[in-house]
Amino acid sequence: SVAWSLFLYFVFKNYTIIGLFTSLVVLISIALAYLVGKWTDTLSKDKIEKLGAGIISASWFTRAFLQHPVFMFLLDSVYKVFFSCFLIPFRAIAYKHALEDNINRYVVFREIGYAIGNIVALLCFVLIVYLGFPLWYTFILGALFALVPMIISEKKYV
Repeated sequence: SVAWSLFLYFVFKNYTIIGLFTSLVVLISIALAYLVGKWTDTLSKDKIEKLGAGIISASWFTRAFLQHPVFMFLLDSVYKVFFSCFLIPFRAIAYKHALEDNINRYVVFREIGYAIGNIVALLCFVLIVYLGFPLWYTFILGALFALVPMIISEKKYV
């Protein structure tokens, strides 16, 4: 998200246009999120989470190569809609597990995972900038990080 904000500034170089762009993306995302929400009511939480993660990853990967403002608008709208599709079932599954297990231990474990993920992502971002690579390389990293929930499988320990 840090790289995306900087990238928008480098493309538009005008705060008013960035604000207009972001406002339009949010309005489109709200309308699409309602429709996608109705559709996802028919699927399981696991399928929605994996679908959302796949589409989020694809949107980040595509941002690295389609850097025209029209594509940026469309891809950011898709990202915002499917991020909700990913996040809502992800949280529902997490809360269900927290209630079934030791809530405190589960929440601490989950927050530590978030913190480690944030640290790794920011270190990768700093490394990319420090080495002088183009900013859009971070979009490819975002695409790879978005695939992590599809790789991790739930295991029951007795």
